[in-house]
Amino acid sequence: MSLRSVLADRLTRTATRGLATLDVDSLPSHARSTRPPRAGELARGEYDAIVAALADCDGVRARAAKRLGISRTTLYARMREFGLS
Repeated sequence: MSLRSVLADRLTRTATRGLATLDVDSLPSHARSTRPPRAGELARGEYDAIVAALADCDGVRARAAKRLGISRTTLYARMREFGLS
């Protein structure tokens, strides 16, 4: 199925249901990008999130871990991987 036919189908369904917008969540799963992030992209995002959380929490690792939604053990492990310990 081409992108054009997927979009045409979803636009018709959206109009039929009286919805105002068509977004990515409106698309069938097979039409969405399934490319996982490359290792470098994922690691960079994780590194940036850890650095930002530590800065926001004045370096208090327990608070940074809580802010990130991970355990302190996981935070310490990631910090070692990134050379932040």
